[in-house]
Amino acid sequence: IVLAWPMLSIIVCADDAIAFGVMVALHSLGLRVPQDVLVIGYNDSPIARTTMPPLTSVRPPFKQIVSEALRLLNDALGSPAHISLAPQLIVRESTNCQR
Repeated sequence: IVLAWPMLSIIVCADDAIAFGVMVALHSLGLRVPQDVLVIGYNDSPIARTTMPPLTSVRPPFKQIVSEALRLLNDALGSPAHISLAPQLIVRESTNCQR
């Protein structure tokens, strides 16, 4: 992160817990979220609402994933299938900054 600064403007993490760790690391480096670096997590877990600032996160469509998995198991046993389900971006303060 330090080597990329000041070019770095956003960090997108594979999980909210990783994003929380990134936010802690940025704070220890004297960088502010979202004023200096925007941070986005994934899964919209409870931790996303409790970080300071609250974490913007991508929410997978969990109910649709389960529903489609059960439908595929029931309807097409052994048949290959591809289904695309769109996630939802939950915008919170970790990306809410006027630059």
